Amino acid sequence: MTNNEKKSLLIVSGDHSADMYVSNIIKELKKSAPDLRIAGTGGDKMKEAGMELLWHLNDMSVIGLWEAIYKANVIKKVRKSLLDFISRNNVCAAMLVDYPGFNLYFANLLKKMNIPVIYFISPQVWAWRSGRIKKIKERVDKILVILPFEEAIYRRAGVDTEFVGHPLLEIMSGESSAERKGSIRNNDGNYRIALLPGSRKKEIEYLIKDMIGAAEIVSQRMENVSFILPLAPGIDRQIIEKNLAGKEISLEIVNGQAREILKSSDFAVICSGTATLEAAITETPFIIVYRLSKMTEILGKRLLKIKNWGLVNIIAGAEVVPELQQEEVNPENIASFILESLKSEERLNETKRNLFELKKMLGSADVSKRVSEILLQYV
Repeated sequence: MTNNEKKSLLIVSGDHSADMYVSNIIKELKKSAPDLRIAGTGGDKMKEAGMELLWHLNDMSVIGLWEAIYKANVIKKVRKSLLDFISRNNVCAAMLVDYPGFNLYFANLLKKMNIPVIYFISPQVWAWRSGRIKKIKERVDKILVILPFEEAIYRRAGVDTEFVGHPLLEIMSGESSAERKGSIRNNDGNYRIALLPGSRKKEIEYLIKDMIGAAEIVSQRMENVSFILPLAPGIDRQIIEKNLAGKEISLEIVNGQAREILKSSDFAVICSGTATLEAAITETPFIIVYRLSKMTEILGKRLLKIKNWGLVNIIAGAEVVPELQQEEVNPENIASFILESLKSEERLNETKRNLFELKKMLGSADVSKRVSEILLQYV
């Protein structure tokens, strides 16, 4: 049997955050169906797991309106190459992963070709553009959600939906808060504070000056404190270092290792995103800070349907960790929250208890196995 005749599963993923999640699903599929051909768009980890890479997500990943316009021609080429692959091969089903700007349109094309569409990591219709749920119902055969409250939203709209749990739990299984150093302080007697300004250059540029300014204030008011910053892949450390010039603070910059650093930190300052869930799973108290460009903020206020931007607070339905947004993000405000938290063991312990309860809401640590079993029903 030639490759063209083999049963094939198409996977379309365009976001870096999904690379690890989907690679684990591919590994499970390879165990159960070793002859299944898996091809599509994705990252290095998906390729290593056994997927035939048609396009790398580095060519597809965009942040913001202007970058989306700039990459429009590339996106058209990606779509054409995927359609060419389908026309030449025996594609039995497609799993679309997040990336709704591309995937919702592509789902419509797949539907017209009678190819079953399974959508993993759903569009955030609860946050903005809720009208998309009608398109999802028309174009998607089954949607696999990773946030607990999403299941009811989609089912109310008549979409075949299943909550499979959050894949971070699986990735971080065995990494418990019990492994963290000390109770409040680390073994050297110092408080250790992690700074996570984001994984994209723009995010970091918006936040790093205020984070370092806050670290300087805290260092002036407390002697036994140090800071550590895990640098996201592909980020030039000079972005951080140029903001450190002339500052008298103890800040260590390391490459990656964000989850390990969160585990061994007493407190963290985190840009809203997946890192907030990582902190919740490690039960590390933290504050969320987020700043958008002025234009994005204006558009966001018109489109967003939610008050909180932090994922942990959205899941909990309450503010279990503090959030600072836009103009609220400044060195004084950030430093104030850090100092108030570190001076109250009772407050830190209450936050840890809230995060422990939130972690239980995220499901069980067998997401990849559950998703692979569902996919195999279609191929």
